[in-house]
Amino acid sequence: MKSNSRTARIDGLATQLKLDGTKFNVALAIFYVPYICVDVPSNWVLKYFKAGYYLPALLGSWGLVSLCTGFVTSFHGLLVVRFFLGLCEGGMLGGMILYLSMFYRRHQLLYRIGLFYCAAPLSGAFGGLLATGLSKIKTQHYAGKLSTIPYSMQD
Repeated sequence: MKSNSRTARIDGLATQLKLDGTKFNVALAIFYVPYICVDVPSNWVLKYFKAGYYLPALLGSWGLVSLCTGFVTSFHGLLVVRFFLGLCEGGMLGGMILYLSMFYRRHQLLYRIGLFYCAAPLSGAFGGLLATGLSKIKTQHYAGKLSTIPYSMQD
């Protein structure tokens, strides 16, 4: 999450939303408040609603909130979206591990969890390249690079 926020900052998020260093750091930190608070209760909910229903709902809501990040136009909107992003993402890591533990024996589970944890650095490695490509997209209503320049004035 931090690497995505840094990439967005480099691409103009801080300029467009008029974020100084403190505001940007508050926006990063607000994510972790619900993330930490919801982690254990989310696993209790996971046991009650069954993983096959709860995890896809959690992942779908995370995707929807992530999509809403693209429509943020103010610092307060960024705080709200980051808060709900932490709320949705808070139970995912523990939930995925609990879900994997339902299918694999202990010695098999170590390998699967290791693969799961290796996915994060790989996504970070390729996420910057993907973000660079996506920032080059320009259409009539969306200029990939965040800026205060109207689309018609960009090259």
